[in-house]
Amino acid sequence: MLADLLHMNIEEESLQDSIIVFWKSIGHMHFANPNRHPVGMVHLPVAEIGEALKSICYDGYISVEALSWRDPDSTAVQTILSIKEYFA
Repeated sequence: MLADLLHMNIEEESLQDSIIVFWKSIGHMHFANPNRHPVGMVHLPVAEIGEALKSICYDGYISVEALSWRDPDSTAVQTILSIKEYFA
């Protein structure tokens, strides 16, 4: 199952709880802020999501959907830094 955090953020009461409850079914995490800024730039509780993924020893795929924030390079750098900070 692909866990699309954009839609989960709209529908779920707790992203962290949903990840922990359904961890056996998750094979792909897809990050997208509602404003499409890079991971770590407002809206999604990235630290809590990272804690949940670490608690289930998640070793599946992570993808990110982000529009150019300042420019494509800044978007990529911000996204990579956040992934390393919260999920490494």
